[in-house]
Amino acid sequence: MTAGSFDFSTIPAIAPQIGLFVLGAVIFILDLIWKGEQRRILSWVASAGLILLGALLFLFFRPSAVGQLVFGGMLRWDWLGFAFTLIFIMGGVVTALLKKDNKEAGKHGEFYLLMVISIMGMSLMASAADLIMLFLAIETTSIPLYVLAGFLRKDPKSYEAGFKYLLYGAMTSALML
Repeated sequence: MTAGSFDFSTIPAIAPQIGLFVLGAVIFILDLIWKGEQRRILSWVASAGLILLGALLFLFFRPSAVGQLVFGGMLRWDWLGFAFTLIFIMGGVVTALLKKDNKEAGKHGEFYLLMVISIMGMSLMASAADLIMLFLAIETTSIPLYVLAGFLRKDPKSYEAGFKYLLYGAMTSALML
């Protein structure tokens, strides 16, 4: 393989991240288009998108019996990472369905977008084979979770939780580096 060329055999290894990115873009666009109570449908869009992604991954993008390293050894595409990715996706489905009736978070598309970005980081974390990739995946997971912890604006406990989580996370990231 020459410099600048792309190996298309790595597509199955990054299919979960591509699917989550596309779902996040759809949620973002629909959040911009829909107004008011129409945004309550975003929980169903996020849930259906995650279920569809999980089904497509299971049917068409399963790893081989022997895991492979992709992207210069940064990601490992094997059954363990695949299983955890499916677990994270199903956790996202449950979370989206549970939040749909929440008055403050249920009709905000940014909640579902941050959740999808965090799931993307979790799937990268499950497949990381390199310390730098593991650090980037942890940060991709935790930064949206900082925002989600402080998401409820009218609840002072939510502010406190988000701020404490941010401080502890920043300290942990500094120590890990």
